[in-house]
Order: sequence, then C-alpha cells, then structure tokens
Amino acid sequence: MLLLAASALSSLGQGLTETKYWDKKGDSTGKENAVAYTVTTYADTSKRAYTNKRYAINGQLRSEISYYDSSGKRWQYEGSYLTYHDDGKPKIKGSFTKSKLNGELTTWHANGQLKRKDQYVLDSLISGHCYTATGQDTTWFPFHISFKYGNDIMEISRLIGKNIRYPRAAYKAGVEGTVQIQFIVEKDASLSHVKIRRSVNAEIDEEALRVFNSMPARWKPALEDGEPQRGYGILPIIFKLER
Repeated sequence: MLLLAASALSSLGQGLTETKYWDKKGDSTGKENAVAYTVTTYADTSKRAYTNKRYAINGQLRSEISYYDSSGKRWQYEGSYLTYHDDGKPKIKGSFTKSKLNGELTTWHANGQLKRKDQYVLDSLISGHCYTATGQDTTWFPFHISFKYGNDIMEISRLIGKNIRYPRAAYKAGVEGTVQIQFIVEKDASLSHVKIRRSVNAEIDEEALRVFNSMPARWKPALEDGEPQRGYGILPIIFKLER
C-alpha cells in the first residue's frame, strides 16, 4: 500500500508540472534551439492557479511569478513577482492582486544597489522613491509603462479612419463586424506575431491586416522599471456601413 501511494503521488506531481523551452525572441521552441526554459507548477488539476519559474538555459533562475486564471482564457498576476539579474542577484520583488500592484515593490540595480522602493494599494501609489546605481535619490518614475503608438492615443484611430477601404463585395452584401488583430510590440519597437484574433470574413480580415501593416513604424515598447519589455496587444477595427 505504501508503494502504491508513493507511485500515485509521483504521477500526480508530474501531471501538475510542465516544462517549455524558449528562443531568444521569447517564442516557444525545441530544447536544441532554446536560450531559456520555464517550469510551470499548477496548484491543482484545474490549472487555474500556478507558479511559473523561468531559467536561463544554464539553469540560472531568472524569474518566479504567480498567476491565476479565473476563466480558463485570461491569466492575471496573483501573488508574488520575483525576477533576478543575470548573476542571480535580486532585480524585482513585489506582489499583485488581480494584476494590480499591491503592497511593497522593491527593485535593485545590477550592482546590488537599491533602485526603487514603492508602496501600492491595488495599483494606487501610496509612496515611491527611486535611486541611482550609486545610491543617490533621483526622480521617481512609473514602474510600468505600456507600449504605445506615436505621441497620441488617438493617432491609430485617425490613421485607420483615413486609410481603410470597405471591401466592395462586403459592402454590397451588407457585411459588418469588428476584426481583432493580435500582435506583439518587441523590445526594439518592431512588430511580430501579427494575426487575426477575431474574424469577420476573408475580405474584411485582409483589409484590416493591410491597413494595420501599412501604418508607419512609430511603436514604442513597454517599459518595466525603465527597461524595454515585450508587449502583447489587441486592436479592434470596426467595419460599419453608413445608414
């Protein structure tokens, strides 16, 4: 009986842990092409609550972040958020509640000097202090800045409105709808993984992609503690006939 119990626990543990490998752009790949890998540990078989540990391919721990997915479709930060510099020294230590910063957020420069000490209540900043790599006070700046396009939040809408052309067949057939385009703004401000997330029909989807891909390259990457980060975006493009 003891042997059977041990075997069952081992099998359950294996079922709740998942390892994936990633290339230098952060895309899933095979082990032979990987520069990093993640080990995801699920709290139970529902796979709603889990912790993701990311390692460099040499085994150096780079981050340990907790998530919760209440719907099975959209994850949120939930719990501890820890990242490390290349040499293993702490980089970021904080906690989230439903993807909102909650509690103390502390970050460090690569040399080990304190970089930031903020206090939050559900994303509302209560107090914040930032420091240089030599330990001097410096101007506070936001921990997270989302990626953006140009200098005006409405610039994308103006460009789309100016350049979009209603496909003739869809116009004649009275086809309307909203196309959702999914994309990634990379650390270097380039775009990748542009694809249709929600389709209307082939003609309208093609026009939405044409307009999106023809936009001038004016993206600015997301920033985390002042450093560029990958950002995932969804852009809705509405096709609606005038009545």
